[in-house]
Order: sequence, then C-alpha cells, then structure tokens
Amino acid sequence: MPKLAILLVSGLFLSAACCGCGNKYHTLPVGGKLLLGDGKPAADLQVTFECKDPAVSATAVTDEQGNFRLGTLSEGDGAPAGTYRVAIVEPEGDDPDQPPVRRIHPKYGSPETSGLEFTVDRQHTHFEIKLQPPAKR
Repeated sequence: MPKLAILLVSGLFLSAACCGCGNKYHTLPVGGKLLLGDGKPAADLQVTFECKDPAVSATAVTDEQGNFRLGTLSEGDGAPAGTYRVAIVEPEGDDPDQPPVRRIHPKYGSPETSGLEFTVDRQHTHFEIKLQPPAKR
C-alpha cells in the first residue's frame, strides 16, 4: 500500500475517533433518583431534561429503585453541560376504560410548569428529586 494511502486511511480512523463517530455533543454521565412524596422510589416514570442552549433534550425511564441515567443520542449516554428544565411523565394505563392511578402532581408533565431546573456540569451530574403527590380532591 502506498504511503499516501496509508496516511489517508490512518487520518480517517483518527478523525472518526476524535469526533465520536458523528456525536456533536460532549455528554457527561447524568443521572439521579426520583422519590415520591412519601420517600418511596418512583419507578417507571419518564424523565426528560430539556435545554435551550444547546437545544437538546435527554431522557430516561426510572428503574424499580427510582434511579435514572439520561441519554441524549443513545440510551444512557448522558447529557451535555447546560441548564435544563425538567418534565416527568407517568405512563398511560393499558385499559382506556380505567384511568391510571396518579402518583405525582400533574405539574411535572411539562418543563414549563414542573418548577424543576438543574444545571449540568462536571461537578453536578447526579440529581435527587422528591416529587409532590397529586392534589387531593
């Protein structure tokens, strides 16, 4: 193989390695834990961190212990540094005739109304969030 071809192939591999195979975001390993108002873990909730600058969102679903690890481009890959507003959504029930029992206040369903905002940087990558229950009727 000629030297020029070897240099070109080596350069392509180096470029792919440096650029993260097209990943334009440098992500940090961001996660945390959701707790219900009574202190119990909040399992099976979708957590979405939305950032305006850069315009990006990262999501995860909590496990049985209420733990989550955000993913931006792939599951669990983290989130870029920035300030995020957060939404937390409960799953819809399987039976359309039986509404699901709500465990958290509906305000969490939108980043505009949740009241949750966090800054992600190298020192702040783990967030414990205690959620209010739905309003009593």
